Amino acid sequence: MLGSLQALQEVKPPGLAAGGDKPASLPPELAREVAQRLRDAVTAGDVAELADLAAALTARTDSAAGYGEEIQRLTQEFDFEGLLQLASRLDEATTS
Repeated sequence: MLGSLQALQEVKPPGLAAGGDKPASLPPELAREVAQRLRDAVTAGDVAELADLAAALTARTDSAAGYGEEIQRLTQEFDFEGLLQLASRLDEATTS
């Protein structure tokens, strides 16, 4: 059982680049758009918009798919704080 717990701790959220703690890169325009849509949907409590955004990103074959999976997971958990943190991470990625 301890081994299972340790394995879970090593799993990185889907939006992270392989082997690191930095988010996988998205084009800056897309990152800004996703961050703004996340904030707007969370502020409005619009779970349908969050689901639509997650589906659109997950359907992509590039690094955006990981973000879609993360948004989907956070939305299913009603982790609005986590969604806002993701929006902040996306904003930070466009300024570095």
